[in-house]
Amino acid sequence: MMIRWALAGLLLASVARSAPVTSEAAASCPDYGPLPDAPADYAQAVARFAEYRASKESGIRAEGDLPFLRVHGGPTAESVLLVHGLTDSPYYVATIGDALYARGYNVVSVLLPGHGTRPECLLHIKKEQWRREVRFGLSLARRLGAKVSMAGFSTGGALSLDALAENFERSDRDPISWGNLLLFSPAIGFNTPEVDLCDIPGVDDVLEAVMPWKGNNPNAPETNPYRYEKMATEAVCQLVYLTQENDLRRWIIDRDVARRGIGVFAVESLDDTTVSPQAVVRFMDDLPNGARKELIAYPKSDGIGHADVPRPETNPHYAEMISRLGTFLDAPSAPAAAGAPPPMPAPSSAAILLRAQGLAGALGR
Repeated sequence: MMIRWALAGLLLASVARSAPVTSEAAASCPDYGPLPDAPADYAQAVARFAEYRASKESGIRAEGDLPFLRVHGGPTAESVLLVHGLTDSPYYVATIGDALYARGYNVVSVLLPGHGTRPECLLHIKKEQWRREVRFGLSLARRLGAKVSMAGFSTGGALSLDALAENFERSDRDPISWGNLLLFSPAIGFNTPEVDLCDIPGVDDVLEAVMPWKGNNPNAPETNPYRYEKMATEAVCQLVYLTQENDLRRWIIDRDVARRGIGVFAVESLDDTTVSPQAVVRFMDDLPNGARKELIAYPKSDGIGHADVPRPETNPHYAEMISRLGTFLDAPSAPAAAGAPPPMPAPSSAAILLRAQGLAGALGR
């Protein structure tokens, strides 16, 4: 623990590596105001999506950064909400969306606040803003199909797990008929010591002044129109906080997977240096007995990076991945638990205290 905090202190001392943030850059970011109202039916869902997409056009870097909708002209048996990762855009999940659309799904995606415009727009974003966007996406998806699946890449995977836990907690008021969870390089844990910065008390107040950008090259040119080259440290911390909360609510996620017969399909590269592959493997191993699940784990020797997984031009096994996904989706759903399952214990107060003290950074152990 002391070693990890010492590393965090050294990282905080690297002020000279951080590029200054100008007020002009921050002022050019969109106003992330209210989202459209939740739709009551399919026609409203299509109309509300059009309104939502139009609201995202200001300052957008490329057409592929905008959220997309692929529908079959009416409600389908299955719909899916796709959620992209940190610093990137719906472009990175678009081909997966196309594959699901070809299988009869109605498909919708969201553009998370802070993305698709300029890196400075992530400097002040909070996880609750991402959650709000996902809730809106789910409100669309549930009117597009009888059963709702979620497909998340990286941060989108963490937000998918968060949405499942949140919906279970409020299921008596706002039930969703769940299909499957599809996770691609999901952010479940981390190996890098930088995340320990996020557990330093009061760090949110000093990150912009001390170390606004993660990494050694904060002045890297923005050459990719679909993702940022720079990564805001505060945005990384928001993701860390989200994964910590998911870890504390793991018992809720497991309970819901068993109770509703939700299938879990995950793809991870063991050469991933952005998130912890070991955390993904443990997550899948620890799912309840009898859960319908499949994990594709690419060996380190394949050299497949974190962001390579969801795109056909960077994942040499993409066609096989989509084929195995189709086989998984075609398999009979696991039967939901009969009646009310026995209560699973919530994490102890001691576990919560340990997590609050920053042990989430040890997920890469």
